[in-house]
Amino acid sequence: MIEQFKQVNDMGLINAIKSMLDYALQKESNVYSIPEQQQDIVMERFEKIRRNPKRLLDWGDAKNTLHAIVKPNNNTLRFPIPDNYIGRQVEVIAFLIDEEKETASNRKKEVSSNAVKLDTIGFKFNRDEANER
Repeated sequence: MIEQFKQVNDMGLINAIKSMLDYALQKESNVYSIPEQQQDIVMERFEKIRRNPKRLLDWGDAKNTLHAIVKPNNNTLRFPIPDNYIGRQVEVIAFLIDEEKETASNRKKEVSSNAVKLDTIGFKFNRDEANER
């Protein structure tokens, strides 16, 4: 890929690639600061898990067991819960799904990229070369 790049004479293309690489480098070097209060919350949660590992659920089981979208036909819902929830406080949240939003999100989204057009005829992607550092 580097050898192919060295053979490019189109300055517009070279500048576009340089801009993309500069942008990627800037994004990669961003350091995100996490407020100390948020760090404390996470550390408290880790400590609770360390003291009682049975609090944890397998993600697949939890996702399949605890998340459901239903259309009730009366004002009562019944659903199973994991055995280790019995006798403990459990929070249940129910809210309406906006049917218009749901329908709109299921439609195909048209994606357009007019910012840069590259001629890739004859280009062959080399994964090993792309991943070299």
